[in-house]
Amino acid sequence: MWNRYFGLQYYYNLDLMIDQSMNNKTNTIYQELNQQYARIKIKSDISGTLATSTFNLDAVLNAYNSNNFGVGFTLGFGIGFDYAKYSGSQTLTLETQFNQSNYLPQPYSSSALSFDARFNFGTRFIFKENYALSLNLAVPFLANLVDPYSANRDWVKFSVGFVYGKF
Repeated sequence: MWNRYFGLQYYYNLDLMIDQSMNNKTNTIYQELNQQYARIKIKSDISGTLATSTFNLDAVLNAYNSNNFGVGFTLGFGIGFDYAKYSGSQTLTLETQFNQSNYLPQPYSSSALSFDARFNFGTRFIFKENYALSLNLAVPFLANLVDPYSANRDWVKFSVGFVYGKF
C-alpha cells in the first residue's frame, strides 16, 4: 500500500478440479445397419484432472478506511496456463435384432496445455488494520477449449480469500 487508500496486490492462484462426468457413462445411438436397426452403446470410464494456474496483479482502492474497519475494491489481471489430463477406457457394444457383439475396452488418454488470461474484480472488507476478507471474480478474456470431450472449464471463477497485509 502506498497510503491508506491506494496500493497493489500480487498473488498466485491455483484451481484444481477432478472431472468424473464421463466416468461410468453410457451413450446409446440407434442406426440402420444392413436393412435392420442396430443399437450402439458406448460406455466410458474416463476421469480427468483440470488445473488452472495464474499469476495475478491487482490495483487496490480502499473506498472507506477507519482504524477498525474498511471497504475496498480491486481491479487487475492474471496470466497463466490451463492443463487437462484425461485417461480411462471406452467399450463399444453393437446390438442388432439377432445378436450382440461386445468389443474389448479401448484405452483413452488425452492431455492439453493452453494459455490463460483473465480480468480480476473484487471487493474487500478490512478488519483491525491488517486483515481483510476478499470476495473475487475472475473473468477469462482468452478462452481455450482444453479438450473437446471434456467438461469445459467455468467462464467465471468466484473465490473468497483471507488477506493479511500492511494496509
